[in-house]
Amino acid sequence: MRRLLLVAVSLVVSLALAEILVRAAVHVDADGQRWLGEHRLLPYRLPLSELEKRVAELSDPASLFVYDSDLGWSLRPGVRSRDGMFSADETGARRTGSASSDESALRIVTVGDSFTFGDEVGDDQTWPAQLERLLGSEERPVDVINLGVNGYGVDQAVLRYERDGASREPDVVILGLQAENLLRNLNVVRAIYFPGTSLPLSKPRFVLGGEGLRLVNRPTATPEQVLEALEDPTGHPLFEYEGWLDWRFERSGAEASALVSLVRSLADRHPRDTGYVLTQEMAAIGTRTIDRLANAAKADGARFLVVHVPRRHDLQTIAGGDAPWYGAWIDEIGARHELVRPELDAADSLFEPGGHYSQAQNLHVAETLAERF
Repeated sequence: MRRLLLVAVSLVVSLALAEILVRAAVHVDADGQRWLGEHRLLPYRLPLSELEKRVAELSDPASLFVYDSDLGWSLRPGVRSRDGMFSADETGARRTGSASSDESALRIVTVGDSFTFGDEVGDDQTWPAQLERLLGSEERPVDVINLGVNGYGVDQAVLRYERDGASREPDVVILGLQAENLLRNLNVVRAIYFPGTSLPLSKPRFVLGGEGLRLVNRPTATPEQVLEALEDPTGHPLFEYEGWLDWRFERSGAEASALVSLVRSLADRHPRDTGYVLTQEMAAIGTRTIDRLANAAKADGARFLVVHVPRRHDLQTIAGGDAPWYGAWIDEIGARHELVRPELDAADSLFEPGGHYSQAQNLHVAETLAERF
């Protein structure tokens, strides 16, 4: 009994010392989230104070983005960034040049995320703008309409075309495909997928239904409704189809212990922490949304292309002789649709600090696309 008592006391003392050491190493932010260095510990708490500031910023007339009940968010019509790098026309499309008034002009609509929008470079340095210059001439005017928007999933890109692109009567529709968008397709509230987002809004998403797709969360929740739901997301109806809300957000009495929080975090193996993993749901929704866009373009009498615009990490994987995590899936897309795969380089000079393409890298995408015309 004495030995058992000694063991028990030793265990309690050891755990207490461990708790003290962990508490000393961990810092807690204003929202109660524990951090060990730059690593977020379980359970996850959302940065509500920062998200509230971001929502307030969206009401600023100088904000690049605006709440959109159909798409979640979109580029503010007529906006120009304070540094003059980004601007949108009166329809909310990013400027690529002087829109041609010639009815015979070749009209190209591009949709996608920030790699299509051209984040971190000027209006004339995006690949849609450079494609317009490469293809255009006095004999054949070209008008490229850039409907790419930061943070979009493939689902939002498809819905953007259906609402804003089809009415432009395009001759060609190009989807800029950055494969991480497949994960975004499962997301409803962006802050759950990316807590540091500058767009604390919800988005529509497709769910699988038989052989087709069913659209949910449209109209999207207002910014105020999103903030209210984020105060305690577990069980809130807005998150019924949220693919990234799981047990990591659940709270319990055990969360009072920093040691327990650390142990749980070390034991967690989340796909986004260990490398992206393509699930059957991601692949199916990705394929069907692209098929939907292709069918819409063809119904409008337009040629449809997909251009692969990989992230730097994916390029490094390919350069190392390995297939990226979505390799087999994109091969299938290439078998179903006209797929353009620019041979891009992962060199530092070809990427901006935030990870987006430089002017030179965008030019190479545009040159590869131009060869198809």
